[in-house]
Amino acid sequence: QIDGGKDQWAIENNKVDTDTVTSANVADYVKGGWPDCPAAGTYGVTTVVNNPTCSRSGGHTLPN
Repeated sequence: QIDGGKDQWAIENNKVDTDTVTSANVADYVKGGWPDCPAAGTYGVTTVVNNPTCSRSGGHTLPN
């Protein structure tokens, strides 16, 4: 959902792959708002082209 929200935000705001994006930009495009990580991490976004990340280390990753 985060990635889809990020893409929708980018399309509606004429952004390109290298443009910076924040959780505040994307939250309105994610159903239910910005999600909480079930492993107590924090989800983040950096640029339009990069996949969302999670701050939780130790093998916890978001699926592609």
